[in-house]
Amino acid sequence: MAAPNPAPKIFVKKNIGADVQAKIEQLQNICYSKGMTEEQVLYTLALVDHESAGTYSTTIKGDKGCSVGIAQWNKCVGRIAGKDFEAQSHQICDEMKAKYDKWALLTAITKHNCPRCTYRAVYVNKILSAIPNFN
Repeated sequence: MAAPNPAPKIFVKKNIGADVQAKIEQLQNICYSKGMTEEQVLYTLALVDHESAGTYSTTIKGDKGCSVGIAQWNKCVGRIAGKDFEAQSHQICDEMKAKYDKWALLTAITKHNCPRCTYRAVYVNKILSAIPNFN
């Protein structure tokens, strides 16, 4: 008889409140439900942590108001973020799962920010700098 698969790792962000941790766990569960590996989930968490400035707000704006949401979809080019956290979580998990299936991990991260690029060290290093926030 085969051993049961262990439960996937739940990453915990350091020094945050229970409300933000609950959002992080919801995002992870959605990403796992899409078939992501633990490493892919961690990199997606780091991407969202960086893009949302650690707030996990669905309304946070960047790029002088042109980008919005937990993954900073660029509304100025028609990439519209879902209305609530669950919808935005499904969007980012679907997007990143498709990219992880097609490209290597760091290329997939780059493609979120620059779909035409194969690798952007400056952007990838910003994402990688968020990984130590999770254990």
